[in-house]
Amino acid sequence: MDIHSLISKFAKLGYVTVGSGTKDPFFPNPELQKEIDDFLFEYPFLRRDKGFIDFLYYYSGAMLDWPNGTLVSIFGFLEDISLHFTEDEGDIICEEGYLPFCETIIVTHQKE
Repeated sequence: MDIHSLISKFAKLGYVTVGSGTKDPFFPNPELQKEIDDFLFEYPFLRRDKGFIDFLYYYSGAMLDWPNGTLVSIFGFLEDISLHFTEDEGDIICEEGYLPFCETIIVTHQKE
């Protein structure tokens, strides 16, 4: 399944915001080109994942924010949609050697 099919299914969950990257066919965001290219230059191993590369260039961020407080944020370069990959982060590779690319917060109970 390609990234466009996955994002389409993700969007159908409702309460989803999807960004516009440099290759978005309707609302391209060329200002992100250098930042994404610099990021991939710094972390060249990411180029082995075509789906991830396509996600960065076409969408560059996505978030699901259900009213119950459940949040799924797929990182990119659009601060108004998800966490920004490189802003104020320093080295983004964790000590175990992984690159975190998303965050999920699940509310188990509501405060009254």
